Amino acid sequence: MCGIFNQSGGTYRTTYLSVGSYDYGGFYNLSGGTLVTERTYCSSIFDQTGGTHIVSGELSLGSDHDLRGIYNLSDGNLTTKSELIHFGTFNQSGGTNTTGSLSMMENTNINTYNLSGGILSAQSEVFKAYAFAQYSFNQSGGTNTTSSLTLGGIFFGSSTYNLSGGNLTAGTIDLNTGGTFNQTGGSLTATLFNHQGGTVTGVLENRGNYNYFSGAFAGSLLNYGAVNVGAGTAFAVGGNYTQSVGGSLLLGIASPASYGKISVGGAASLNGTLTPVLLGGYRVHANQVFTGILTAGGGLTGRFNAVGNFTPTLIGVARYHTNSVDLLVQRDYTNPGLGLSSNQAAVGAVLNSLAGITSGDLGGVLGSIDSLSRGSEVANAFQQISPDKAASLATLGFAGAGLFRRGLANRITNLRYRGLAGMGETSGLGGFNLNYSKASGIMLAYNSSSLAGLVTAKKQAAPESPWGVYLDPALALGTQKSTVNQTGFNFTIAGFTAGADYRVKGDLLVGLATGYSHTGASFRGSGGAVENNTWPITAYAAYLPGSIYAYGSLGYALNLFRLERNLSWSGLSRATTTSPVGHQFNAYGEAGYDLKTGSMVLTPLVSLAYSKLWVNGFTESGGNSLNLQVDAQQADSLQTGVGARIAAPMRRNGVTVTPQAYATYQHELSDTSRGLDARLSQGGTFAFQSENLGQDFAVLGASATLMSPKNFSLYLDYNTELGRENYTAHNLTAGVRFEF
Repeated sequence: MCGIFNQSGGTYRTTYLSVGSYDYGGFYNLSGGTLVTERTYCSSIFDQTGGTHIVSGELSLGSDHDLRGIYNLSDGNLTTKSELIHFGTFNQSGGTNTTGSLSMMENTNINTYNLSGGILSAQSEVFKAYAFAQYSFNQSGGTNTTSSLTLGGIFFGSSTYNLSGGNLTAGTIDLNTGGTFNQTGGSLTATLFNHQGGTVTGVLENRGNYNYFSGAFAGSLLNYGAVNVGAGTAFAVGGNYTQSVGGSLLLGIASPASYGKISVGGAASLNGTLTPVLLGGYRVHANQVFTGILTAGGGLTGRFNAVGNFTPTLIGVARYHTNSVDLLVQRDYTNPGLGLSSNQAAVGAVLNSLAGITSGDLGGVLGSIDSLSRGSEVANAFQQISPDKAASLATLGFAGAGLFRRGLANRITNLRYRGLAGMGETSGLGGFNLNYSKASGIMLAYNSSSLAGLVTAKKQAAPESPWGVYLDPALALGTQKSTVNQTGFNFTIAGFTAGADYRVKGDLLVGLATGYSHTGASFRGSGGAVENNTWPITAYAAYLPGSIYAYGSLGYALNLFRLERNLSWSGLSRATTTSPVGHQFNAYGEAGYDLKTGSMVLTPLVSLAYSKLWVNGFTESGGNSLNLQVDAQQADSLQTGVGARIAAPMRRNGVTVTPQAYATYQHELSDTSRGLDARLSQGGTFAFQSENLGQDFAVLGASATLMSPKNFSLYLDYNTELGRENYTAHNLTAGVRFEF
């Protein structure tokens, strides 16, 4: 089209629109209406002051015959699939330009896009000058929004983006060799700015991620986002560097000699965060220094608010000088990012006091901790170092006391069957007790089998022989759950109770018992074990006048422990051993009263159990610098019980069968959480607190006893503990007894 074409309304459709030719100029003035084309070629002037211009294909400015095209958009809407500036100028002072791609890609020509107002929206903008071509995008106002912006030149070509006003919003800006980004005003928001050649001038605002690879930065940098300088890269800023409170400077580190540096020709004003980034699997070590990570010829003001970690336990510390900043690697075993429990934090505090050690075995141990990549792994290592597993000794001591106490209580229960069967008391053998428990190792709630014996209206005859001897083998299996404060374990206790008693005037029984038990426990997690050989001796008495009964015992137990702690993390594997001695005092009392209703017997009962354990202090061996010196520990358990049992005796052909059911409520007054102090040979004290195993729970149980008139009896007893925190318990007792 040559000449002048004015459109102020209506709709004009054409496949190809060519404005101007090689011999003649042309003018298209669009002030209203709609122009629809597949392609528009402008080698002259296209003025759009209104209306709508839709190009389903390409809008091209200029031609290969050195005809310069000019598109002036001051109002209206321009929508295209692509826009290519061969040789020409696009002036936008208003309106809206929406395109899939905007590009300047031609040899030797001078091409320009001037944006002073309106809206430009493009999926991609590519200004890639070839040979000696010169491209420039001048934005003094308006809004430019694009997913990607590419600047660069090939074979001496140059592309420049001048931002002096308005708003530029880009997903990615790629600045390559031959490209220049010059910001002297306006607002820049780029999610990703890759500086991989070319030059930045003016004052660049980074509000996203600025990645520096190569090229010149002749201007100043205002960092509101993140500046990333790769390992071995020297980033030189010719002007000033200013980092806001929300800004971050990321420096890649690949070796002691290959790390990112930023050199500022002017002044550096610091704030925000400094973040070291380890690359290529490189590991730093404590007290390492990376000098001159930032230098400023015009001096430094401000400080980084925070410096990132190298590993969970190796933190970065900035050292400030007049014109430079160094980065120091320092140990911190209590930093909040580790997520430590109070016990683990106590270990971290001790290790912090020893953090300056970089040689010897402890130096190697600290190095292995520093190599851990997650805070949870560090917390686990601290748990292993702590006296966590030593806290199990008291728990297992109470479990052994409970097993022995149950054996004696079963003995008293069997004696109360005498009146029911109508047999005189003679010396006899106690039953075989099998106790199955999934408990925490603390003494079990059910401490006696106090079945109420039926008494006849007629006073019972005196026994033929007042003496009795017995032997009760026993077995207990249990589990304590792992918690954030203490490592769980499984345990087995096997042993026996043996003794003799004497009945005084038929109602009062006194006796002396001893026995032996062996405890074996295995820890979860890193592993380890506890063994305990227990030798108890107990005096007891029972008052059995009729419907009422009362039983009490006092005793001592010698506990010979052997504790093995396994420690394992990040290639470190070792075990410590020790053999502490424990002394234990045990006391127990129980009373009940029979209420008979027809053939049923209801027996309300109360009980009180007390145990105190002293474990001597000890020093471990085999763990080198991780051997612990553990102070003497004391533990108390005072447990009350209140409940009732119901029995229904049935007798036929001289054989008595007595089924029973019982329930008690138990409350622990003392054995909740215990303190324990320990230290490494190099110093420092771990103030450890054991886990609270719960104070209130219930015991539900059932049993059955069969007695023959031939001095022979069988019984079976089962109970379960419900509601106690961190463990459950199931106890099974079976027995056979013969009297003679």
